[in-house]
Amino acid sequence: YELAAELEVLQKQRADTASTESAPQRYPHFDDVSEDLQWQIERTLEDMVAAYIGRMSSLIRRMRYNEEDAIFQAQQAEQLRAAQEEQRQLQQQQQQQSGFRYSRPIGTSEPAAAAAAAVAEPRRDTEALFLWITVLYAERADAGLRFWGRGGAELDDRLAVFVRWGADCREQGMIRGYFNMLAALASGAQASVCAHEFMSGGMLSPRQAANQAPLCSWQALFGALDFYAGQMRQSEPDPLAAAAEIPDAEVGLLRAFLRLCRSVVRYSVVARTAIYDSAELGAMQTMFALVGCVVPVALKASLLDTIAAFGALDAAVLGSGDGVRAAVAEMARRIWALLEQSQMLPTAAGGDAALTVGRGARVRGGIAYELDEVEAAAETYPETRAFVRLVAALMHVAPGSDDPLAAAASASVPTDLGAAHRVPGVAPYVAFVLDSVLLKAEQRAYRVADEKWAVYAQALDVVERSLATLDLGAVAGGAEPGADALRALATHPGFEIVVRVLCGSRLLDVLLRVLDVGVDAVNGGAAASAAVAAALRIVLRVLRVEAAVLRGAVPALAEAGALGFALNLPRSLTTLEQLLLARRAAVVQLVTFVGAVDADIRLAAVRIVHVLADSSAFSGVDDRVARDALTLNRLVSMVDGSAESVRIMHAFIACLEADEDGAANAADARVVLDAARGIDDAPLAPPQAARLAAVDLLLANIAASKPAPTLAHYLLGFSLARPAAADLPDPAQRATCLHAVLDLVRGERAAALLARRPRLAERCYHLLHRLCADPVTSDVATRYLRAREDFVYTQLRALPAAVAGAADASAACAQLHARAWLWRTAALELHALVLQDSRARAKLVAEWLVADAAQPADDGDVFAARPGAFLDAQMRLLALLDGVRHAHRDAAAALQRQQRDAELEYLDGGDDDDDDDPMGGSARDDAALLGVDVGSCLASTARGCVVYDLQALAVLLRRAESALAASGALASAGARHRAHAAARRVAVRCYFANQERELFFAFASALRGWKELAEIVVTSAWDRVEAGGRTARERTAFQLLRGLAQAVAEPDASAAAMPLQASAAEREQRHADVRAALASTLTLSAERLGREWARAGVLLRTAPADSDAPPQPVEP
Repeated sequence: YELAAELEVLQKQRADTASTESAPQRYPHFDDVSEDLQWQIERTLEDMVAAYIGRMSSLIRRMRYNEEDAIFQAQQAEQLRAAQEEQRQLQQQQQQQSGFRYSRPIGTSEPAAAAAAAVAEPRRDTEALFLWITVLYAERADAGLRFWGRGGAELDDRLAVFVRWGADCREQGMIRGYFNMLAALASGAQASVCAHEFMSGGMLSPRQAANQAPLCSWQALFGALDFYAGQMRQSEPDPLAAAAEIPDAEVGLLRAFLRLCRSVVRYSVVARTAIYDSAELGAMQTMFALVGCVVPVALKASLLDTIAAFGALDAAVLGSGDGVRAAVAEMARRIWALLEQSQMLPTAAGGDAALTVGRGARVRGGIAYELDEVEAAAETYPETRAFVRLVAALMHVAPGSDDPLAAAASASVPTDLGAAHRVPGVAPYVAFVLDSVLLKAEQRAYRVADEKWAVYAQALDVVERSLATLDLGAVAGGAEPGADALRALATHPGFEIVVRVLCGSRLLDVLLRVLDVGVDAVNGGAAASAAVAAALRIVLRVLRVEAAVLRGAVPALAEAGALGFALNLPRSLTTLEQLLLARRAAVVQLVTFVGAVDADIRLAAVRIVHVLADSSAFSGVDDRVARDALTLNRLVSMVDGSAESVRIMHAFIACLEADEDGAANAADARVVLDAARGIDDAPLAPPQAARLAAVDLLLANIAASKPAPTLAHYLLGFSLARPAAADLPDPAQRATCLHAVLDLVRGERAAALLARRPRLAERCYHLLHRLCADPVTSDVATRYLRAREDFVYTQLRALPAAVAGAADASAACAQLHARAWLWRTAALELHALVLQDSRARAKLVAEWLVADAAQPADDGDVFAARPGAFLDAQMRLLALLDGVRHAHRDAAAALQRQQRDAELEYLDGGDDDDDDDPMGGSARDDAALLGVDVGSCLASTARGCVVYDLQALAVLLRRAESALAASGALASAGARHRAHAAARRVAVRCYFANQERELFFAFASALRGWKELAEIVVTSAWDRVEAGGRTARERTAFQLLRGLAQAVAEPDASAAAMPLQASAAEREQRHADVRAALASTLTLSAERLGREWARAGVLLRTAPADSDAPPQPVEP
């Protein structure tokens, strides 16, 4: 009943709670069973187990006692049989020496031998019961809480008694199963605390607590480890003495105990701290001592995994405060020191220390020896994989930072590790992972084929973490880096990894070999999925940082003076795009991963394609293509000329159509807190992020700066030979990404997309507007949208005037931008229809816009007379304007409430700000305390809005705190707390300031889009308003004039108190912007009304006051 295989499966099913990714299926082999049914089955099985334990407790007790007796008898019989066999072999040796042979061995009768052979294997039902509970509750957070007596029901009390009763087991198999059961029941924040109390003696019975070291206690676990470590150490000085060994049964028991410790430590930060800091237990020293002994590799792997659990940045730590994160980072640094001291991986350098970047170094002894001599011979690598997991766990990565240039160095990695005897840093450990594990993974034999991909995935995880913690801020900003910054950069393992890739070393070949498994194998459920996803993210990261490394880091290091060690860089370095140009098949393979079922793989592939499409290497003309003066850039040529072109097209279509839930609200507590760490956007589930990335790719490649045809033209269905003239294909003949985008916003789906996926809707409308406005695609796209879709009219009818979900500022911004792009597209179309003298279509659109908003859209007479219609009715054009204004007002008020709640909950209350100071009094004081200029972090977004770059601000605040600490200003705990709180206040308030700025920017953008549409109506399309005649046009002009006058006269909603209080001057400026945006439309409406009245003879010449002559009409 060893649980290694079962728990390995459960580990693969475990969700990665440290990220915002969508959770994988718990039971991947039963993907045809709905999650609701799975949950019901689990609940039914839980109730069955609980009922069995509660109602059959006496039977379970008798079963256990009988089995213990039977197992004891079987062990005695086995000992007797072994003694008889030993005696028989001894007698045979004596017979052979004397030359006399007996017909039957002396002292052994045939009946006795038959009786010894007939001893049956005893039943192990109690151990099986423990195993069943283990499998049922493993990796299900707090699902087994009732076993700890926290349910309150009588049955739950019996389950707690059952847990305490199991602590009296004495048979090794039962004890092993019992510990594994406790490990499963300890999953979860609350359950792990209960398990820690139980193992600390808080839940034991009086008789069990009376023992000095009860079996179920931390003292027993670490005492046993210390005992075996002492035995192993004692046998080392005498090479002639027999080496001490741990019995196999004891190894299994210790591994089960360590599994329980890992489960408790992983979920409970309190338990982790208590065990780690306990001088009585000496947990770390004991485990490292046993790791250094000659013990089975399976036990070493369990020890290394348990050590890693103490320093890991997992869900329990991420859900706690910054103080807990700092404490765990300090634990990780101390574990690094113990690892260096143990010399499990020999890192001491002989002679002069030198750092060779780009080429590996040979390591002998320690784990390197066991990898080559022990594990390679057995064709399985548990210890090596555990060591790689330990290195990865000790490299903490700040979550959410997508900008590689804003990455921060890991707080858990000591920069001075091993400085007494070698070049400082953790580079030797990462080099071992690269040279001895990753680069040789393909050459080694594996008993189980899937283990090779586990080795790849875990080694690539270390590579990815090294890149994620590479701080290039010192060389990317243009400033002169200091010697300390250059020294830290040169010794950082991430820098060596980038250099290895950019010099075309074997590391790049290994990454491409992992990707060569293909998208079909990944979609078929291959074990290579995790390795492929990691390899893609590594390639993407290198593509993003290569410019800073080649243009900043390498020249700075080459020109640097004394670094304290010799630095050897490769002679030749180039961009990764240049290296990929010679590997056309690899590029096509990268693009095909857009069709992966796994959302993480799909997202990374789309982003890589985007970077390649933007690069000069792939956007240049492909000289191999010479077809009737046709010029294609290299990326389009590779994709179009490959055998995978059709698959790639359908992959992008499927990426755009994939729709799964999982987006986070921008006002959630986690997003607000992450703002202090430089995360400036709400996290999205990978499927939604992949869809946005695909549309962004299309948008970026439809631009005047990109010579057509680009990859976007190819994916959207434009002809590569004549993109500006040839018609788009019919969807029944050839599906393209344009058809997929139109399907998203077709008919009633448009309103649903705006409500559920506002950011995607915004980008879709932006893409369609760009196609209609771009000189290359405008004629073809406009002709297609008008002929096949009647796009503008159907969209205007389907789009509701009111903005849904305005309480969410981020969603409101996206919806306002989406409306702005749609209205601009409608203005272009309406103007084009007028110029082309398409009277029927122009009349349909113009009359719909000026019709009464309360009238059904299919009413033939849009100007039918109704009581009070002239003053009370509201045309649809004004209803659209009011919807935008109300959405801005509601979102601004909601954002104000969210900031107030966030400051009360996370910033120990908000302070009253100075109305005349844009930063506010307290925020200004915080910036002065830290000595930072927040204004230096202002930057423009992709939309053009000027906001605070939170990632740059996070880097600035971190450096300010480091400078204060170096100057001694943060010597006391109170000073450190004040500085950290000030940095947090500045970051969170800048986050809300960004939200408010982007909200007003979206409002202004929507106003400009509405203005373009309204001005087309009152100018070029005015004569197309034919229904109702002159009276209808007169009424339309009057309503526009009145509505615009009211909008201009009302104060702007942003004048209310908002995050980082806007000054009076700024509020007045915003109100002036609104007036300016609508002023021209107001003037045109007034002029149009005057002309209509003049034509009708309504305006009369006013006679002099003393004249009795009647007034005369004004000539038109």
